[in-house]
Amino acid sequence: MPLAQRLPVLIASAVLGLVSMVACAILLLDHVYTKAHQSYAHTVPGVLKSDNAFRQAVLLPAFLWEYLAVSDPVEKSKLASRIAVAHAQVIAALDQYENEDVAGAQDQASLQTVRSAYARYDVVRKKVLVLADAGRPDAARDFLVAKRLVFVELVNAFDKQRWYRVDTARRNADKEAAAIRRGKRQSALMCLAIIVAIMASGLMLARKIGHALDETALIEPTATSPAALEQSNQASEYAAGAPGRSS
Repeated sequence: MPLAQRLPVLIASAVLGLVSMVACAILLLDHVYTKAHQSYAHTVPGVLKSDNAFRQAVLLPAFLWEYLAVSDPVEKSKLASRIAVAHAQVIAALDQYENEDVAGAQDQASLQTVRSAYARYDVVRKKVLVLADAGRPDAARDFLVAKRLVFVELVNAFDKQRWYRVDTARRNADKEAAAIRRGKRQSALMCLAIIVAIMASGLMLARKIGHALDETALIEPTATSPAALEQSNQASEYAAGAPGRSS
């Protein structure tokens, strides 16, 4: 390739290399953002929904004991409404979690464990209300005390599910960190390859320019040497006297 065409090629290569490095950096940042967003979208909202269900569930024992202690019909009606609302909120939170945030078969199994534990406790809740409304508060209290381990199992099921989500978030964070490290290494290697290519092209161009300058330096002294000048003068004189000779 002629020298005049090599310089634009080198400049274009340098510009392309810089653009490639910027593009790699942008892609790496986009990858990190996407992974971080996915981790948040699949972990944090799920933990919040599970905690909401747990908060409503742990209110039920307090409401039940208060229901057994109150004799005023108006207060009992208010407490019954609170118990019903808390129960509905637990079911709604679990349903929302299952529809939006379940992360795999293991998480689904953990959720089913929570549902089963809550179903057993719901049986206790209904039985206590039935005994209390039948005018047997003492029997309701005894039954609630006898079934206290059912509530403990419910708490343990919620706690197991919560820690599963936390452990999932930790593992996702480790994967994201590893992906970032790989992306940095790949970006560094690509930048290094581009820099080496640009340097190699520059060195080749510099050698080509040096050779061209050396050839020019060799030609110019030969053309201006005394012998060359004398030969040129003689040729000129011969050309000037040639017509006379021919006559």
